[in-house]
Amino acid sequence: MALAYAHIYRDEVAAFEGQFFELMRQGGPDKWLTIMGSKITQLLQVGRLTAAFDELQKVTARPPDAIKKIWPVYINVYGEAGEEELLLSEVEAAIKAIETPEQANAELYVAWIQVIIAFDESGKKPTKC
Repeated sequence: MALAYAHIYRDEVAAFEGQFFELMRQGGPDKWLTIMGSKITQLLQVGRLTAAFDELQKVTARPPDAIKKIWPVYINVYGEAGEEELLLSEVEAAIKAIETPEQANAELYVAWIQVIIAFDESGKKPTKC
């Protein structure tokens, strides 16, 4: 991870991508979400908001619902993009899609609460999670 960050910090995008490709190959599917969360965070840290947002959309497109696991990454990216309302509406749509509440959905409710807390009514930017 540190080597990947060094590459993106020096604007070596191909080496950065290569490092994450290798991390994903070694980590396998069980570590995919954690690795992607780190990649997105690193992109955000060096000011590559569009790339971070694009990578987050790739994560969102894959099941299971990633927001339940890496909600701090979502809050940081959407907050930096000024898309707080979009994130809140996406989380609320996921909650509304639940037909029968069950214990497995608890993480989604926690994510929803965290989004609301991060983007409180005062309109302040969120504190980095």
